Amino acid sequence: SLSWWWIVIALIVCTGIINAYNFMDGINGITGGYSLVILAALAYVNKEVVAFVEADFIYTVICSVLVFCFFNFRKRAKCFAGDVGSVSIAFILLFLIGRLIIETEDFSWIVLLSVYGVDSVLTIIHRLML
Repeated sequence: SLSWWWIVIALIVCTGIINAYNFMDGINGITGGYSLVILAALAYVNKEVVAFVEADFIYTVICSVLVFCFFNFRKRAKCFAGDVGSVSIAFILLFLIGRLIIETEDFSWIVLLSVYGVDSVLTIIHRLML
């Protein structure tokens, strides 16, 4: 029911979010920690507010992010997600949030990514200042 130009806007926003995830992966625990918060919120919304996807899918992704956090969320990380991992988790989160937006016809669910977005922008500003 939306105009064609919404697809262009969505592609630009999704590309920005994917790049932000890829950029922030180098900081220990950021990608895994923020992803767990977003996934927990999506699991709650899926169970209590509106069912927009199979619940087992969200729980499987949560388990995989928990395993990643075990190796990444520490002072000296043993591994990072890399390009494939950070882009993949960004795609999964964008898919879930996109399904939720389509199901509820409410764009405000994009606010789930706001903390990660603000942190990405502030990190870029900090690096530019250095």
